[in-house]
Amino acid sequence: MFEVRLIDAPKGCANCASCGCYGNGLRVIRTYQCSIIKGKRVKNKAQMSEINLCRDCRRKLMFLLWELDDEDDGVDQGK
Repeated sequence: MFEVRLIDAPKGCANCASCGCYGNGLRVIRTYQCSIIKGKRVKNKAQMSEINLCRDCRRKLMFLLWELDDEDDGVDQGK
């Protein structure tokens, strides 16, 4: 599970984890490990990680995840 949030750090104190720029729509990407309990998705906050990404790097990540999802659609899952 992913969450995109505004960063809490003051301007100029945080930079993009990928390209190193300051600004350009900098946001925090949080990832959680999720489990399904009684049919509901529950996120485990103990297994959280955060990275700061600018707008350009978030766009690149979105395209990489989209391409990965397209590759998985062509694979027989054995259903």
